[in-house]
Amino acid sequence: MNSLRNLSVPTVGDIKKARDIGKSKFSETRDRFSSQPSRNFDTSAKPPPPPPPPGRSPASHDRTSSMTARSSFAPPPSHPSPPPPSAPSAPPLPQRQSSGSSAGVSPSPPPPVARRFPRPDDSTASHSASPLSRNNSTGSDQTKIDWTNLTQEDKLAFFALLDEYFESRRGVGGGLTVPSVGRGPSQSVKHVEELGEEPGAPPPPIRAWSRPKPRAASPAPDEFTLSFPPPTQYGSAGLDLAHFFSPQTHWDSAWYKLPNGRPPLAEGVPAFMSSWETHGMQKTLYGGIRFADLSMAWYSVAFSTSGNADPNDIRSVKRFAEYLPCPQPMSGPALVEASETYGETVAGFAESYEGTGEYCERGECWDLADQALKYFKQFDYVPEPVPSTSCAHGHLIFSGKATSLYKQWGKWRGGDDRVRRGDILQWRSAKVNFPGGGYATLGSPDHTAVIVAEAIPSETVEDGKSVKPAAIGVLEVVEQSVGSPPARQRYDLSQMIEGEVWIYRPVGLVEYLGTALEARCPEGVNALRV
Repeated sequence: MNSLRNLSVPTVGDIKKARDIGKSKFSETRDRFSSQPSRNFDTSAKPPPPPPPPGRSPASHDRTSSMTARSSFAPPPSHPSPPPPSAPSAPPLPQRQSSGSSAGVSPSPPPPVARRFPRPDDSTASHSASPLSRNNSTGSDQTKIDWTNLTQEDKLAFFALLDEYFESRRGVGGGLTVPSVGRGPSQSVKHVEELGEEPGAPPPPIRAWSRPKPRAASPAPDEFTLSFPPPTQYGSAGLDLAHFFSPQTHWDSAWYKLPNGRPPLAEGVPAFMSSWETHGMQKTLYGGIRFADLSMAWYSVAFSTSGNADPNDIRSVKRFAEYLPCPQPMSGPALVEASETYGETVAGFAESYEGTGEYCERGECWDLADQALKYFKQFDYVPEPVPSTSCAHGHLIFSGKATSLYKQWGKWRGGDDRVRRGDILQWRSAKVNFPGGGYATLGSPDHTAVIVAEAIPSETVEDGKSVKPAAIGVLEVVEQSVGSPPARQRYDLSQMIEGEVWIYRPVGLVEYLGTALEARCPEGVNALRV
């Protein structure tokens, strides 16, 4: 590259003599590139794919006839041609001649040299007078060029001629045989891909500002968050409570001396039991909690009733906690059996209020599901089901969310393949369109209903699979709210446009959670510790 720069710039006469193109060459250039309208060139655009090498005429093999053959491409058709493909294929490689080939056989031409700018289309060239013209008034062969009136296309054509001139003068070999002035047919010239750049040279560094900015990764379709159960720090509310009782956790107050004995993390949790045990001046608080995510925790705090010991002094205030994590999904047969045990009774309990104008309990929507599950207490031969705990009503089998009619997310849980009669439906701030127009607002923020008809998803489901609410289909329920006694209604989840939805299966308490709630961890329960 440096040696190329050191070369003296030849005159146009040198170019003419070196290439033996004479007057006909510049006349041809004038005809091809004379006075074309100015155009906007996009220097960053990728040039179109080069045409394949044209066939050579066996009649002549001199340089002049070769140049004429290159210029003899048929003009493009008058109708618009299709755009070049985005990844053009390379032109065919030339057929190399062996050293023993006959001298009368001309070598095949090389592929066209790739140039930085495409040459103007021959078919669009005007034949009017061009600034790049020959002055014959002096009778001399010296070429004169009107440099002040060169068009952009004329400049490109001239630079292309310089490319070819330097290639022939430098003689940098690349193994491709081309006919050239003063050279035999077997002599070679290196094929230069870019102006002043040799093949194999490393590409220039890309400036940081010119690099495209990476796009932020879009969330996967099955990645969505729900507002229930509440988020936790360590994976479950029970484990969070166990960490709260760690000696490394700082307590801001002696909360254990309050009458209810609730730790700060258990405020507002309805499933809570506690007890006291006193030995002289030593008192021990016991407590058990079942959280909304159905994890459980038990704790104890032993302290002296005399004085005001620092709650973080582990010698004076002894703390202890253990927990059970969130229960794992149940198998298909276990969920079907649970439906056969509880489902029909739960659905029948809700339907017994339908059309009577009588409310269940207070008339709150939650009461209908809560009382249906409590109904089993009078039957001692039926295991107690998981009671309604906040917005959870047993084993979660589906959860979903929608932000519009066409943006829904959801996930199936457990081994069953359908929604069954007696399952419990929970909404939060949801809107569902009705077929005849209008929509229902379900939840302000929460709403509960009992499903009274089976619903088979429109696609195969399995535990952990992404399933949109639309695939669940139509859910037929019995529901009530304050001011609206129990009645039957149908909701098409494919028309869900906003909010969240959960579907629960009533299941046995001990079978699913491992134990009933007590103030102290029952014997035989394999609770975990931090």
